[in-house]
Amino acid sequence: MFTPVPGAPYVEPDIFVKKTRLEVVDTFVYLGSTISRDGSLDAEINLRTQKASTAFGKLEKRVWSDRGITIKTKISVYSTCILTALLYSSECWTTHQRHLKQLERFHQKCLRRILNIKWQSLTPDTAVLQIAECPSIESLIMKNQLRWAGHVVRMEDERIPKQLFYGELMTGKRPQHEPKKRFKDCIKNNLKAFIV
Repeated sequence: MFTPVPGAPYVEPDIFVKKTRLEVVDTFVYLGSTISRDGSLDAEINLRTQKASTAFGKLEKRVWSDRGITIKTKISVYSTCILTALLYSSECWTTHQRHLKQLERFHQKCLRRILNIKWQSLTPDTAVLQIAECPSIESLIMKNQLRWAGHVVRMEDERIPKQLFYGELMTGKRPQHEPKKRFKDCIKNNLKAFIV
């Protein structure tokens, strides 16, 4: 995978190892996270949703449909197994509203299935969260990101994550019209949301 500097056109590189040309890909999985050439989070969100959906489906007969298990226990299992799979590596995501909506839609669908709330009841999403005593996806991601940022800030200055966190571009500049959202922008927004 090759990503050019901002503003430069993409040219497929020729990389050879022992006279064998390496395949150029747009996405690949590294340590369980999907990394895209363009830095987009779409492939990662789709993969996380699929994995969480698979895990949710496997627990259908044993947990969600079992009337002998309390709602509180079901929510605990959901938080431990499903939300963990859904939000894996979310502490370093640069989320946009479309990503949050997609994740929140899945979250609500799961909670409504666990609580046996049908769509015909017209129960608002906020009420579902209150009944389940479960936070929204946005607040969970915010907490993960702020926890990670605090961890990075406390690192020694020589550590690569801290250098990247405080780093600036030496050459080039960001476009003035609708620049891409950065991780720093997410952290700033999260801090503002928690202070207010």
